[in-house]
This record gives sequence, C-alpha cells and structure tokens, in this order.
Amino acid sequence: MVNPADHREVLGHYLPSSEHDIEQAATRAHAVAAGWAATPFAERCGYLRRAASLIEDALPELAAFCVKEAGKTLADALAEVREAIDFCRYYAAQAQTLLGTHGHALAARGPILCISPWNFPVAIFTGQLAAALVSGNPVIAKPAEQTTLVALRVAQLFHEAGVPREVLQLLCGPGEPIGERLLPDARIAGVMFTGSTGVARHIAARLAERGGARAMLIAETGGQNAMIVDSTALPEQVVDDVIASGFNSAGQRCSALRVLYVQHEIADRLIHMLIGAMSELRIGDPAHAATDIGPIIDHHARARLQAHVERLAGRARLLHACKLSADCDEGSFFAPHLFEIDAIERLPREVFGPVLHLVRYRAADLEQLPRRINAAGYGLTFGIHSRIQGSIDLLAREIAVGNVYVNRNMIGAVVGVQPFGGRGLSGTGPKAGGPLYLGRLLRAVPAQPPAYRPLPEETAGDLPQAFDCRAAVHALAELQQEWRHSGLHARLAPARALHERIAHDPLREHDARGELAAQLQQLLQQAEAIGHARALPGPTGESNTLHLDARGVLLCVCREGAGERDILLPALAALLAGNAVLFLTDAATGAPVLAVRNLLAEAGFADGLTAHHALPDIAGMQAVIAACAIDGVLCHGDPALAQRLSHSLAARAGALLPLLDDDFGPLYLERFVQEKTISVNTTASGGNAALMSQAESD
Repeated sequence: MVNPADHREVLGHYLPSSEHDIEQAATRAHAVAAGWAATPFAERCGYLRRAASLIEDALPELAAFCVKEAGKTLADALAEVREAIDFCRYYAAQAQTLLGTHGHALAARGPILCISPWNFPVAIFTGQLAAALVSGNPVIAKPAEQTTLVALRVAQLFHEAGVPREVLQLLCGPGEPIGERLLPDARIAGVMFTGSTGVARHIAARLAERGGARAMLIAETGGQNAMIVDSTALPEQVVDDVIASGFNSAGQRCSALRVLYVQHEIADRLIHMLIGAMSELRIGDPAHAATDIGPIIDHHARARLQAHVERLAGRARLLHACKLSADCDEGSFFAPHLFEIDAIERLPREVFGPVLHLVRYRAADLEQLPRRINAAGYGLTFGIHSRIQGSIDLLAREIAVGNVYVNRNMIGAVVGVQPFGGRGLSGTGPKAGGPLYLGRLLRAVPAQPPAYRPLPEETAGDLPQAFDCRAAVHALAELQQEWRHSGLHARLAPARALHERIAHDPLREHDARGELAAQLQQLLQQAEAIGHARALPGPTGESNTLHLDARGVLLCVCREGAGERDILLPALAALLAGNAVLFLTDAATGAPVLAVRNLLAEAGFADGLTAHHALPDIAGMQAVIAACAIDGVLCHGDPALAQRLSHSLAARAGALLPLLDDDFGPLYLERFVQEKTISVNTTASGGNAALMSQAESD
C-alpha cells in the first residue's frame, strides 16, 4: 500500500485472501445467517450505535488513513468520517421504526457481499455494512484494494462494538477472484456494490446465471453529471459551486460535476471568472492544510484521464489547465482542466477526475437540455443555478436523476437529508441514507414458497412480433408521461373502485375474495403513504424534498400457472405508482389478462395505460426485453421464469432494470417507484424575491 501523493511512501502491506479464505467466509456467513437474523433488532441497532461512538472516538485516526491511503484533503477526510457516523446512527433509527412496525412481515435475506470503492473508503464502506447488518444479514465485505488498511480498521471497530466476527468478515485483494468465486454461490443472498457501470453489469450477469433463489443487487455507479446556469444566476456563487462540484476530491466523486451548461449571454464572463478561480487552486500533498486538491488515486487512473485529454485535442477548446509544481512529481497528480465542447454527446462515458466540460446554450433551447442530458443514459446528480422559479421547476421535473441541487453545489450529500443514488446507468436504487434503503435488504415473509416449474429450452424468439411491441411501448410511454403527473387522487379513485367491486362481488368464493380484497386494501394504504413528496430535515436556509417518481413502462410477463391475483396485484401496483403496463402472455394466460384489463377499465383506469401482446414462447418475450425501451419487468413468483427473465435483463444494453417478481408485503409498492431528492438553497435569491417567483409566462 502506497501514498498516492508520494509513491515512495509505503503505508503498509496486506495478504490477499486465498481461495480457501473465500470459501470459509461463505461457509461461516451461511452458518450464522439464521442466528443473526433471529437476534432482536433492538440489539442489532445497539451494535450500530456503539460502532458510531467508536468511529467518532477514532475520527482523527480514520481521517489520517483517508489522507494517506485515498489522497483526501483534511477537510474531505473529516467530512467522510462524520458521514460514516451518520450512516450508523441513521440506519439504527430507521431499523427501529421499520422493524418495529413491520418486523412480523419482513425477514432478512441472508449473507450479503458488500463491494465498496476507494473514493469513499470509510463512508460508503461503513454505510453498506451498517445497513446490511442492522437488517439481520451477515456481511462479507470486499473493500477496494487501494484502501484496504482503513477498511480493516473500520471492521475492527464494528467487532469492538459487539458484531460477531463470523457475522462481519473481510476479504482483501483484487475484486476478480473474490467476485468470480462468490457471485455464483447460491449462499450469497445479495450484493451491494458501488463502482463502475461496467462492473455492475458484470455482477448482474453473474448473479443471473446461477440457479436457486434470485439474489438481490443494489448498485450505485457513476454519472455524467450536468449543471445548467442561466443568465439570472449569481456569478460569484456559481463559480464557488462549480469549483467545489467539479474539482473537490480531484473530481473523484461519482456526484462530481462533469458538464457545465452556461447561457450564451453570460458565458464569456463566467469563463473568465472560472479561470481566475482555478488559477488560485493549490494542488499538492493533501496532508497540508492549505491544499485544495490532492492526487488521483493511482497511475492507472491518471493515464485514463490523460488519454481523455488527448482525445479531446482538435474536438474541444482547452480554456484552462492548472499547473503542477515539482512537489507533485512523486505522486499520481493530474491538473484540473476546463474544456469547451459543443455538446454532451462528445462524452460517451464518465470521465472520473478533475476535467470539466463547458457547453454554451441559447435561452430558447433551455427546454431541450434535460432531454439531451437524459439521453446520455446516466442519472445521478444535476445542478441548477437560476433565480426564475419557472425554469427551476421545469428542469427539476424533466431531468431523470436521483439528486437535484438548486443554487448550491452538487456534492456532499448528507445522510437522511439528501439521500444519495441514481437511476439509469447510474444505479439501481434505492438511495443510500434514505428511508427506502433498508427495505431492499429485507424480503416479505411468503405465505408459501412458489413452486418451481422447469421452463422449456428455447433458442430463438419471434423477432417480428418483438419489434411489433415497440409501437405498443411507444404509445404507452406517451400516455404514461401524462399519467405520472396526474396526482395521487386521480390514481387512487379507480383503485378504490376496483377494491369495492372485488370486496363485494357475490360471484367470488368468500375466502379468496376476502384475501384479494385485503391485499388490494394494503396496496391502497401503501399508495397513500408514498404518494406525497416528503420533506426531509436540513439546515436553516435549505429545503430538501424526496419525490417518488414512476419508473415508466413496465412489462408484465404472464405464463401458464399465473392466476388472477398474480396478474392483478403487480398491474395495479404499477398503475398506482404512475406507470403503464404491457402484458406479455402465452396462450394459457391470454384470457386471464383480458379479464384483468376489463376489471381495470371498468374501475376507471384508462384503456391506454395497459396493452396486451401474445407471444408463443419465452424466447420471444426475451426478444421484447432486448428490443424495447422498457423500464422494468414484472412477473409472478415462478423461480424458473424469474431466473430466465433476470438473465435477459442482465444481457440487455443500457441501464440495469429491475425484475419485480412476487414479493408482496408491506413495502411492495416501493419497488415500483424511483426516488428523486431536490435540495434547494433558499437563501440564493440574491435579494430579488420577484425573480424567484417568476414563471415562464410572466
């Protein structure tokens, strides 16, 4: 282990985990899973609170590790350790509430493999451990090899807090041998991963290949994060926030600003100010208090940044590059760069480092910018600098990201205040440090396990029919955009009518009618709970709001064996959350799907929110998944079908989409939505309150 600021300084050594170590870790985690899940949740919460206190006591030591191992500045290192403390206390409080209310209906999943990155070696590492452990799951932690030493120290603190060593185990070394051994292992119930989009896709594919119970995956990946600055913004504030967002931590944050859109009328002035601010940055040893920017993590990362700069030659205009002093010669430093490019399309992938790309835009083109940014496929963070409320509302509504920041910087999300996580190529959700996170680490207690029915082997899908589905998906997507903005009351009214119809239908058998009506009532209650934006706590002068958005167009795959309940419940959940549904059926389920669609239409749901397409085989359904612009897949609780569909989703180009198979319980509806946090600096009106309330029509 070496110091990235000075590769001559050896920090320590570690012994990579052997194949025997990896096998033993899986065996031990599996052996203690039932006992740890049976540990009272209040006791598990107590372990987290003690861990928080121990981390707080060790703050100077852990911050020093972050400076030396990860190249963090002193300010960033201290903030990171504080975030780790917050994760422990927040998840303990969340578990107390969640399990105290729904513990009888929820169960731990089992051993979780936690794979954490080097850029937040304490905060993300601790957050993963804390969430998995307090939910009743044993953990096998695989920290980044560049920051192994600090991970070992944090794990020691958890053990000192009372977490048994068999319940929390560490594996050290490169990710490939550990992942390739554990990902196919059916004893691993889930994976929590933070890192690159490519590695997340590989993990999803490996999990989909294995048989048995389907594994849970939470992936938080990178972002092509943009900020839009219009001519009403306060330039001095913009410069401060751009410098912090783009260059803090040497740009090595997944939330960092990558593409800065500036309205044409103010671009020249703002560029001049940015260059002036960049010229004042101090780059060097992060252990010095005066340092603003430390090193890149290693020579490989620096080489990738250099290759990107060379690719931009002739395609972009270099506006400024900071100078490196001789003090940087022995480390992996990379000077902050500012380029002007003509469009975000010049950047096909995330550039992970201190390189900022500026794009000029005309005021008339403002409404098009969210679509172009969304088309890049990433959806992590987004910034707005404007004093026109109409523009802020438009951009915040249309952008497809997890975190929106208004008139402030885009980094430093606070646990419980700005829950962090993205969508699309930026991750699967739920948001770390948010109210939905622990629920994903738990499963609903099933009334009875679904029967396993082998599926026939098929080699080719009906491609012409698959491509016919594109038109249906496109039509559904257009109506879904209106439906998602229709409001909770508009969605609840037909759902309540459906519940009343089923609850009082004399033609239904009494017990079956009562069970289905009770489940529909539970869905209605969940919809009322998640249907409104949630105000989150925060400091004076800032508002933070959590919005739960619809996912989009969902496929509902129905095969022989699916009954009315298997079709109706996921369809109704999808519609209540603001989605649209395309049913894919075989010959045996065409009639039940038609009956369900008639029920929905008679209750008042618009016909255009659902559609039906018959395909004769699973391979044809897999072709639809590959060919159509869908946002997720629903299926009833058939393990073989779920495995085949998860494999298709993992092989699909683009974002990692969810497979929502049958896991009905108190948190069911949460899987049908995506989170968006909007954080507003309410002090940024600059003394002109009229501008902040001005709409586009004014």
